[in-house]
Amino acid sequence: MIVGNGATTFLDWELTLWGDPVYDLAVHLHKMAYLPEEEASLTTRWSSAMPSEHIVGWQDDLVAYRTHERIKSAIVDAVRYSQLFAQGGSYPEDQLIDTMTAKLNAARPHWHIPAPIDPRTVERALRPH
Repeated sequence: MIVGNGATTFLDWELTLWGDPVYDLAVHLHKMAYLPEEEASLTTRWSSAMPSEHIVGWQDDLVAYRTHERIKSAIVDAVRYSQLFAQGGSYPEDQLIDTMTAKLNAARPHWHIPAPIDPRTVERALRPH
């Protein structure tokens, strides 16, 4: 929903709800995986465009929401990727392993796992016994 100049424009009714715009930013950043300078530019423009009273403390909220997205992605995709791997579908196994490893390593610091997770560990977990 875009509100401006006395008008409201609805862009997508499928999941319409009232929520925190910082959460929308966090989800977008999580899914897009921008380069650091692109992300800095986007967040600067976003914070400049938002009404200041709607984003008080947004930086701390962004960190919390991104942590949530990383953990959620690792958990949900672990189930989905293991099913894809077991089905031997159209995705190359090495792509599934590499992507799942990256998702687990993004969530790893929040689970207090000190060492990076190795792709071989992910492969062993995904392979049917």
